[in-house]
Amino acid sequence: MSIICRNEQGWVVCHSKAVQDVYRRCREEPPGSSTRSYRWKTDMFKIHSPFLMDTQFLKLRSDPGEHRPQIKKRKRRISDLNVGEIQAKEYHEKVKTIITGAHQTLVELAKKQGYFVDLNSPPVDNNIAARQASKLEGPADTLIQSCEDKDIRSQLALDEFYKISHTNELCVTHENPSFLKVQYNGEIPQIVTIANHKYLLPSKSTFLLSNLDTFKEIYPHAGGPFDVILIDPPWQNKSVKRLKSYWCESDTSLENLDVPQLAAPNCLVVVWVTNRRKHQEFVLETLFKKWNVQDWVTWFWLKVTRSGEPVNDMDSSHKKPYEVLILGRHKKGDPAGLNDVRCSPDGPKSLPESRVILTIPCSLHSKKPPLTEILAEFLPDNPRCLELFARNLWPGWTSWGNEVFKHQHLDYFEDVEDQESTGSDKDQGDEG
Repeated sequence: MSIICRNEQGWVVCHSKAVQDVYRRCREEPPGSSTRSYRWKTDMFKIHSPFLMDTQFLKLRSDPGEHRPQIKKRKRRISDLNVGEIQAKEYHEKVKTIITGAHQTLVELAKKQGYFVDLNSPPVDNNIAARQASKLEGPADTLIQSCEDKDIRSQLALDEFYKISHTNELCVTHENPSFLKVQYNGEIPQIVTIANHKYLLPSKSTFLLSNLDTFKEIYPHAGGPFDVILIDPPWQNKSVKRLKSYWCESDTSLENLDVPQLAAPNCLVVVWVTNRRKHQEFVLETLFKKWNVQDWVTWFWLKVTRSGEPVNDMDSSHKKPYEVLILGRHKKGDPAGLNDVRCSPDGPKSLPESRVILTIPCSLHSKKPPLTEILAEFLPDNPRCLELFARNLWPGWTSWGNEVFKHQHLDYFEDVEDQESTGSDKDQGDEG
């Protein structure tokens, strides 16, 4: 179980444990060979202290009497703010109250179970191990580039991959050259080679690789209808525009996603959103209305250090320590009257409002925490699960994106037995 503890305000989740539980026994190449245990590299979760700029960290090192450097902020008068800024400030104050209340109780609960550790001294390395791990390239941009070609199969050089598809555990669909579908039915994870790169496939997983402009061609092959659709859109903003390798989509492109065609009745639709009110309003006022998603609620993901401290100041104007998750139920029929009809007693379980998820975050860019165990109580038995804009795979899920299995690359994993034998595993218990 990756859920460390829970209460009526939310959950504490161990991301690294969720991954390690999936890959405890992996089949090496070729089929029939020995098995090994893998996990994401522990360095990716070594968030010992709040995030600091190098200049802030150097100041802290030079003055160890201070726990953290104080940043002088010029407070703007309310009269200096425009309407949008005033609304954003009011929203943040409301959210801050919810998150700080949940944070205190959940950290106390997790500490009783030995999960978070108290740090009695200031940080000594500014999370250097996690920062270095975040630079791991894996397959770099090869998957994105393959999707831009008219024939994905030729770009990925799948000859070696096809050699193991005869096992009946691996089914490769390539009727349309603009996308690739791979369904792995094996009971244990399998290492495969794609375009001379090694990847780990989790058990009972399916992925579809393509660009968004060919997404509609995938609908008949996706395997729906689905009981949950998780969407992590690459929202446009100034910082990601400067990262040429980061895939962004416009709001108009997101509107073209035909979620109702993929959704079962009462499908749980879950959307990750930035802290920008513009994006949140777009989800609620445009996407959810178009997709007829009702009964929506808002949850929050709070990123914390190994001691349970938020990774950023709650009032930081540059980067908040939390992100937003909007959830609702897709209803078949007339999209009018959103939120007028609540779940009936014998229908799907109602979604609680304002829950908070606490995790030590993975240092890979924009990596979200695992939600499978949390969402399970709001889904039917043996649910059909779909993730859009995915960059890694989970057992029992169908995943789609133009980097859909990027973080399955072996560069991001480490052999558990090798780490334990070298003694580099001593502080893993509190990571992630």
